[in-house]
Amino acid sequence: MKNQSIIRQQAVRRIRRAFVSLCAGALCLACVQAQVPLPIYEPFPLSYTNSPSESTPVPAGGPAYPALRLGAGPSATLWSLGNSPGGGSAVIVGGPAALSYPGLYAGDQPSLGLFIRTNDTTANRTRGILFPAVSEGSLYVSFLLNVVQWPSTNGTVSPYNRLLVKLDALNTPGNYTGTENMAGVWITTNRTIGISKRSNSLIGAETTSTLPDGTHLIVLRYKFNPGDGDDEVALWLDPPQASLGVAEENVPEPTLTITGGTDVPSLSSLLIYHIGTEVVVSAFLDEFRIATNWAQVTPTQALCVPATISVHPTNQTVNEGVAAILSVIAGGSAPAFQWQYSTNNGLSWFNVTDGIGATSQTYWTRPLTRADNGIQYRVVVSVACSGGSAATSSVATITVVPAVPTPPGVVVDDEFNDYSYNNLPYGISNSVWFTGTAGALDAGSGEYILATVPSSTVNWLGFFTDDSVNLPVHLEVGRTIRAALWFKARDIVASNGSVRIGLFSYADGATRPTTDGFGNNTRGQNVRGYMVALNFGTNFSGAPFAFYARNNLAGSDLMWTIADYLALGSGPAGMAGQPAFQNETMYVFELSVTRRATTAVDITAKVTGGGTNWAHTVTDTNYLYPRFDCLAIRCGGAAASASQFEFHRFLVEVTEPAPQPVPLSVVFSGGNITLTWSNPAFKLQAAPAVTGPYTNVPGAVSPFVVPANAPQMFYRLVWP
Repeated sequence: MKNQSIIRQQAVRRIRRAFVSLCAGALCLACVQAQVPLPIYEPFPLSYTNSPSESTPVPAGGPAYPALRLGAGPSATLWSLGNSPGGGSAVIVGGPAALSYPGLYAGDQPSLGLFIRTNDTTANRTRGILFPAVSEGSLYVSFLLNVVQWPSTNGTVSPYNRLLVKLDALNTPGNYTGTENMAGVWITTNRTIGISKRSNSLIGAETTSTLPDGTHLIVLRYKFNPGDGDDEVALWLDPPQASLGVAEENVPEPTLTITGGTDVPSLSSLLIYHIGTEVVVSAFLDEFRIATNWAQVTPTQALCVPATISVHPTNQTVNEGVAAILSVIAGGSAPAFQWQYSTNNGLSWFNVTDGIGATSQTYWTRPLTRADNGIQYRVVVSVACSGGSAATSSVATITVVPAVPTPPGVVVDDEFNDYSYNNLPYGISNSVWFTGTAGALDAGSGEYILATVPSSTVNWLGFFTDDSVNLPVHLEVGRTIRAALWFKARDIVASNGSVRIGLFSYADGATRPTTDGFGNNTRGQNVRGYMVALNFGTNFSGAPFAFYARNNLAGSDLMWTIADYLALGSGPAGMAGQPAFQNETMYVFELSVTRRATTAVDITAKVTGGGTNWAHTVTDTNYLYPRFDCLAIRCGGAAASASQFEFHRFLVEVTEPAPQPVPLSVVFSGGNITLTWSNPAFKLQAAPAVTGPYTNVPGAVSPFVVPANAPQMFYRLVWP
């Protein structure tokens, strides 16, 4: 009877695990898109700093070593779980943090390692990797750890011990508030290592001796056992070199084990845990590995895993002039990527030579034209070791929708005289504004918006097109969008102030806010565009303008961090120490984007007023954004910018340059003078003297005949 009972328990448990895994997939189909095949190896390569550096360097190396939030830039595809990668104290990569352990294989490429810095903050900064759910056998994770600052009982939060890394069942990107479906690794105030099962708050077991300074190899295992409440969490601390890479039957005895607590139906993620109000700690981590056996998380030589593709690129519909963004999630030992395209329905394929990321997991096509409708893309993933292997993705077909070009003219000219700032409908004299912090905008006197800066960062978004028809300003080649904002400021900081202004598009996959108080680190996902960081203050500390193109469209915040942007340059030079913005002085800030060609976009910032005239232009040949519907402003708090701003007028217009002058041909024949010109758009003007005054000649078209005996007149052509 006992044996039958055990068999029934095993059967029920297998069914329960299968049911949970199936339901998780059915309820969150989008989550599957981010799964990374096992085994996973994360060496934190140098490519993770291919974006602007963070302001806080890691302790070792200092500012000489750039840092980047984990989950931003090149690491975003792998570290897809958890919270926004920007802001606050968080996990970052950079500095000489690369760790090693005797006998443990490390990749051939130079690496950075990871640095964790936490403090007493309510911000959630958890980052994680999603992989296919494991519900039987064993799941291992290994990593190298070097603790810089241990938890201390001098902190303000109890318990003081710190949950550092855990296996979990989390499978949804976004705001992570914590679950208890996990097996965790802790560092304690006793300078020991602990483990837990199904708890974020209690340690189940910890090592008995103080951990020496230096680098340590940590191996964590969750073992699915057949009964209820008997799954095992085990930890190895610095396993002997001779045991690295051995078969499963030769795995050494663990340092710690626990079985008590509710079992986990399945595990599908690895999380670097930083949530809520945390204890101050800092540590280096490196060489993360996740696998289902000991040998693959403690290798002594490079493993050769064949190329696989778990998430394929998908069909897309984009507007003319917009780039499609294609991604793949692949596995294998050091996989290489090559994107290809076909213009004949897959009969022939060619390696892409344009766009961004032709040999990366994520590929941005060049801006597509109507002639590209139906173009197809795929990626070939290859692995070089052991004779090589390759996998080819499914085909993604791109549908290009014709865009509606915006004609030259005024889009909006809002002087805010309607005693409101976010009222509908949109119109030529009415833009619609929203604030990330409720109460930070006010209708003012009916002649301006009063923008009050809170103690923390605030975003203000001004929309100038109606999103119900989804028609942003779309620039044809040769046309310019010019957004101008008339403003005053009070209590301006002396220098190094934080004010950022950008032109963006929400029309291609982003979601506009509809009410105030939407949050200042949200509404950024899928928003494309350009941003200018003003060197704000009563005196310049450097160039007045720094230009950026938004390149991390997965980022949830819009302008919180420049880590989501590509730097395009700054200028004008030689302004450090010069007087800048003065209190209660009216300025006009202009941000213009000119679509000079399909392969080049010029971005110009200009400030006039108060005797100033600062301007600078940069060129973008990578992202080439041609569509806009929003002017966004970010102020870094009253102490970092100004206490208040008055926005007196908001003007958006589309212009095109005047064509080159055409010659005015003059022919005398038969007692008449005949004037001719080739471009009928030019107007003929006449004046009694060469110095004027000139007026339009009513009804004059080419050819225009003047009797030779008429009074003497002088003629010219002008662009209307």
